[in-house]
Amino acid sequence: MVSDVPIWGLVGCSDVEIVPPAAKWHRHCGERHSVCEIPGCFLHDVEKAKQYSGRKFKKNKDSLVQEMYSLFNRSVFDKKLPEKIDIGWNKKMLRTAGLCTTGETRYPKKERYAKIQISLKVCDSADRLRDTLIHEICHAASWLIDGVRDSHGDSWKFYAKKSNLVHPELPLVTRCHNYKINYKIHYECTQCKARVGRYTKSLNTDRFICAKCKGTLIMLPLIRKDGTPIAPHVRPFAKYVQENYRLVKQSAEGLSHGDVMRQLSKDYALKHKRNP
Repeated sequence: MVSDVPIWGLVGCSDVEIVPPAAKWHRHCGERHSVCEIPGCFLHDVEKAKQYSGRKFKKNKDSLVQEMYSLFNRSVFDKKLPEKIDIGWNKKMLRTAGLCTTGETRYPKKERYAKIQISLKVCDSADRLRDTLIHEICHAASWLIDGVRDSHGDSWKFYAKKSNLVHPELPLVTRCHNYKINYKIHYECTQCKARVGRYTKSLNTDRFICAKCKGTLIMLPLIRKDGTPIAPHVRPFAKYVQENYRLVKQSAEGLSHGDVMRQLSKDYALKHKRNP
């Protein structure tokens, strides 16, 4: 059975309009503003908020999850969900943004439960987290409130539609997320130009070749999410070693690598003592 919460929606241009009081709508049939009027709602352009943008998202993502869950539970699910639910991050999930698993305990009492996992590498921004979380919470609500496990069936669709009506600033809550994974490292085939993404420099180009045309792979320059290049940072001492290693090595025969590095370290320290 689907929850007995009234379904809000638009019947049609000539029919009676049933409108959620928390959302702000235009007079024209079916047209609505892009932002709700829920007190304390922060979902609109959340990825641009100072505390959740750029590197700060990684630092504050756990608290953001709980704040979003609390907001959705209040605004969409009428506090019928548990005050807290098991929501964790999964670094191995690459093909899906989120996953909701459900079950029922038998001891000490029979009780339904739901667990949500969010892909750490796919949901790398506040807006992706927001859109993925509401999708998975709709799965959790189908089971915890209605006792229904219907994947993306009527119960899930009910909560998905209600989420969009209450929060018109959200993208449509649909069955699938079409996210492009933001890999840190990209390798490109020198022949067919096919690309392979990685999170670390783990692809040995001496051993691996292009799966499509058997061409040679090369690592592309590092870029940020917005496409701007990242200049590689070279530490001053590393740069000094690059510039002077051969000179020290050639200054005396039989010097080992350790001897050269010790000499370079002394020279570098003396240089900076003179010119701090």
